[in-house]
Amino acid sequence: GVRGLNIGLSGYYGNTQTALYQGIGKNEKESITKADSSVVGVSMLGLDVRYSIKGLPLRVQYYLSSLSNTNQYNFFTANNEGTPNDLGSSMIGYFVEAGYNIFRPFNKIKTALIPFVRYEVYNTQNSVEEGITKNKAYNNTLITTGLTWRMAKGAVLKADMQFLKSEAENKFATVFNAGFGVMF
Repeated sequence: GVRGLNIGLSGYYGNTQTALYQGIGKNEKESITKADSSVVGVSMLGLDVRYSIKGLPLRVQYYLSSLSNTNQYNFFTANNEGTPNDLGSSMIGYFVEAGYNIFRPFNKIKTALIPFVRYEVYNTQNSVEEGITKNKAYNNTLITTGLTWRMAKGAVLKADMQFLKSEAENKFATVFNAGFGVMF
């Protein structure tokens, strides 16, 4: 392989769960039809690429999800006025991230301090069934910039600013995040 390069491919195929099947007999067709309408099929495909060279970590992720039975589900979960829900029939998301370990040139420093920037797009209504209007608020772009300090193996402190904009908005909303992680 290529030193510092990791590539991952993942997939998932299955159905959501519902409690509406509990206690239904084989001859209760109306109840079975109702329970069937509450189940959504999920198919997902994901790609994860990470490359690190000389203190420069690069990451790319891409995910595509396809949902089935969304039309039945949207009408089954309609509100009291009969307006159907708006679950999309496919979702898409990806991001590109780059950073640099500014402690790398200093051999005596065993920790890593990595400023980073990430560009991210996700749309939970990439496609919708006929009769459902796409909601532009579900198509989002994020720019995240921050700082990660890897204090020791398995311990990290992180802070970032996110600038979020949906297709429905003309301006970015700003969010500050801070956290720490421990892995053992």
